[in-house]
Amino acid sequence: MEYLSRFYEQGLIIASGPYNNRSGGLIISIMDSKSAYAYMKNDPFYIHDIGDFQIKEFEPTKITNGFNKLINDMR
Repeated sequence: MEYLSRFYEQGLIIASGPYNNRSGGLIISIMDSKSAYAYMKNDPFYIHDIGDFQIKEFEPTKITNGFNKLINDMR
C-alpha cells in the first residue's frame, strides 16, 4: 500500500482496487507505457512473485466531460 500511495501522491494513479471476486485488481493510471512498466517492475507484488501483471494501454474514444476534466487536471 505504501508503494501504491507514492504514485497517488504524484498524481500518476487515478483509481485502484480489487475485483469483486477478489481474483485480482485493477489500477487506472495516466502513466505512459515506459513508466507503467517501471512501476510494475518495482511493485512488491511483482518482485515477490505474488501476482501476475498485465499492462494494457487504451485511447478512450468517448468520455464524459467530468472524466475529461479529471484527466486534463491531472496532467
